[in-house]
Amino acid sequence: MKIAVMAGTPIDSKLGESLLNSYGYNDIVLVPISNNPVEQTTFQSLNDSEREKIIVEIIEQLKEKNCEVIFVYCNSLSSVVDFDRLATEHNIKIVTPMQMYRNLGLEYKYLAVMAANSHGLTGVENNLYVSNPSLRVLGLSMLELVKAIEEENRPEEIVKDFNFEVLFNYLEQTKVEAVVLGCTHFPYIKKELEKITNLPIIDVGVFMINSMEK
Repeated sequence: MKIAVMAGTPIDSKLGESLLNSYGYNDIVLVPISNNPVEQTTFQSLNDSEREKIIVEIIEQLKEKNCEVIFVYCNSLSSVVDFDRLATEHNIKIVTPMQMYRNLGLEYKYLAVMAANSHGLTGVENNLYVSNPSLRVLGLSMLELVKAIEEENRPEEIVKDFNFEVLFNYLEQTKVEAVVLGCTHFPYIKKELEKITNLPIIDVGVFMINSMEK
């Protein structure tokens, strides 16, 4: 199966490729929409029709390359484009993080969400509320964290530099049940975060793989 990994930047495109490789998928086309996180945030701020026109052109190009699935490995990108509708209109399977959050909300009463920017955070929250309107969400927008990961700083250094131990201590005190990594860059530091907290840390990438295989 030929899979296109569409993501915000070259780095999260490669992170998506690595995730797919770990599940045995190797016929992959990388499709970064932008060159860096700031450029991607600017792209997401375009008006809807302009943004969708660009995405539709890419979808048609991917179909010409015989891609069977588009794996949208970017939370904020999938929050500002109606990929569900485009999948139907262009007759191609598209898997996005936002699809996963619609079910995740049923399992919890209070979640913390770490997102790259306000676009991603709003998208995650809105989709969590689809399944559970009474869910409580503590949201964090962390574009500087994305930049640190893009610079390929070591995970342990990032966790120290951002003083995450203090943040997660605060989250534990607020009785948050779990922390959602609402940006596809953030699994890069997941193992280091698990060393400083007992809170479950949720990476929807695994759920995306399961959805793709159905």
